[in-house]
Amino acid sequence: MSAYRTCPICGASVKLENMSAHMSRVHPRTKAAVSTREVQAEQKLPGRKLLYALLAVVLLVVPLAIYGLTLTSPWAPSGDGVEPPTQAYAVDVYLQATCGCCHQYLNYLESNGFDLTPHEMTDLSGVRASQGIPGSMQSCHTAIVEDYFVEGHVPVAAIQRLLEERPAIDGIALPDMPAGSPGMGGIKAAPFVIYAVEGGQATVFMEI
Repeated sequence: MSAYRTCPICGASVKLENMSAHMSRVHPRTKAAVSTREVQAEQKLPGRKLLYALLAVVLLVVPLAIYGLTLTSPWAPSGDGVEPPTQAYAVDVYLQATCGCCHQYLNYLESNGFDLTPHEMTDLSGVRASQGIPGSMQSCHTAIVEDYFVEGHVPVAAIQRLLEERPAIDGIALPDMPAGSPGMGGIKAAPFVIYAVEGGQATVFMEI
């Protein structure tokens, strides 16, 4: 069966193999213009294909990038490669009401099986003084668990090691607010150094 094509000038249905002759006989003045447009349309096809390919890549890469960011977000699970504790340890957390990353750290601890009691305060200096936390080890919130203090955005893996080994120290600390740490946004740039504190003196407890 012969294929038919509609003439772009007069709309007549013409056999495909006869289209060139039809254009020459019926529309001799417009044949050249139509041919030029067809050639230009064909020339645009590679560009369109490239555009579609780029769009496909964007649609694939962007979701993966977003997923990667969620792994380092404050709402992500611990990411420490540890299981939640079998015992729901009671944790008192002292923080300022306006501290957003502190509340995100609370969510992080809770999602990892800890039983939290938050205490919102305007000044944490009294709590830190009573626990013997030196200024160089301080962060934005202080937690107390099983008579140990946990200062700052300390990963769950360090807390679990503390509770399993029960060393003769006052507590552990991750000073400041490093990017990518639990409860903090951003991307982890270097291993987190968690310090053991005893009598105001700090030594390295572990790196994560």
